[in-house]
Amino acid sequence: MFKTGNISVDFFSQAIIFVPLLPVIVILLRGIYQKDVLTFILILCLMNCIGSLLPRISKATHSLQIAIQHVFSLIELIILAQIFKPEISGRLRKLLDILLIAFISSALTYYLLEGADQNGSWISRFQDGIIITISIINLFKLIRNSDLDIFSLPLFWITVGTLFYFVVADIMEAAGCCSVLSISTFTDKILLLNIASLIRYFFYTVACFCYHPSKTSGDVS
Repeated sequence: MFKTGNISVDFFSQAIIFVPLLPVIVILLRGIYQKDVLTFILILCLMNCIGSLLPRISKATHSLQIAIQHVFSLIELIILAQIFKPEISGRLRKLLDILLIAFISSALTYYLLEGADQNGSWISRFQDGIIITISIINLFKLIRNSDLDIFSLPLFWITVGTLFYFVVADIMEAAGCCSVLSISTFTDKILLLNIASLIRYFFYTVACFCYHPSKTSGDVS
């Protein structure tokens, strides 16, 4: 676990680990865990919770924490791609499939050769870029196809939450690397990422409440 030395921020970081369980609870209570896109969200939220909790339970070393983060990050990319791909069709979808296969193969090769505990910041940045690009394409598709009904689609809220979080994460990473912005301090970066994560899972929870059996648009087929 990365500690900032600020008691409030560190406590918030501990609490935020369990926030991904909110959509999981709603999905289970509503009995919609076998409903296409929400199945992937259930898996994603559980995986992200476990991925954050595992290093703390096992008291893993710093190197092992980084390795775990990389593994769960790649799995997250695959799940998000499965959520968003159905809205993307034609040549663009084929290009996306090729890009994903090439990226995952390159990342796995790099980690196998150099070790999964390497920072590999270029991999993380490129991976975030893929997720942001897919989210933007998906959002434009939803806006074009759904008109005013867009706010009742679970996929819309999932897309907005995902896009918001990864844009903030990318900005924080760029600010930390360039050391230009005042928010690039370690404590502020952790705090802002936690807030972005909280907002992300809030939107995922809204998506779970928006699901109605009679509405199939926006579901993964």
